[in-house]
Parts: sequence; C-alpha cells; structure tokens
Amino acid sequence: RCFAPCDEQVLRGYPGGGTLHLCGRHAQHIPRWRAMPPLRGVQLNDAAADDFPAYYHGLRDDQLIYIAPTDAMPLEDILRISGGRRVILQGQLEGRIPL
Repeated sequence: RCFAPCDEQVLRGYPGGGTLHLCGRHAQHIPRWRAMPPLRGVQLNDAAADDFPAYYHGLRDDQLIYIAPTDAMPLEDILRISGGRRVILQGQLEGRIPL
C-alpha cells in the first residue's frame, strides 16, 4: 500500500507503462494494481503464481500476466483458467502447447 504511489510514479515515466515482478503473496494488492493506469502487467513467480486465478480475474483485461508454472499452479490449470488469453508463459516448456 505504501509503495503503490511510488511504483505508479515510476511507471508513469515510461510512455507505454510497465510491469511489476511479484514472487510472494501479494494478492491483497490486486485492487490497487487494477486501478493503476500505467501498470501494463505483472510477472508471477513462486507463491505469486499459485494465486494466478485471483490475478487473472482481478486485474484489468488489458493487463498481461507473465507466469512461471508451479506445482500448485501447473500449465494445464493456467491454460484452463485463462484460455491462453492475457498470459505469457515463462520457463522450460517442451513441445507445442495446445490451446
């Protein structure tokens, strides 16, 4: 909460906005990030990726989610929840991914 205004000010310095990297439990901040116009996306790793459904349904439709699958949030669940929309997969993937 106390860093959001600073993050927003930094992101406003870039014409296209920017993204935030999250690797812990931060889902309680989704409403603030949804309301942050220059926030164009988030990168979810580790525990943050486990909360993917909250991010996917809580962020704006124009905010992308970069995500590394985890044991608790495997690739299959990411694709089922998102339909392959608004996500950029990161990590070691083998072969083609059917959407």
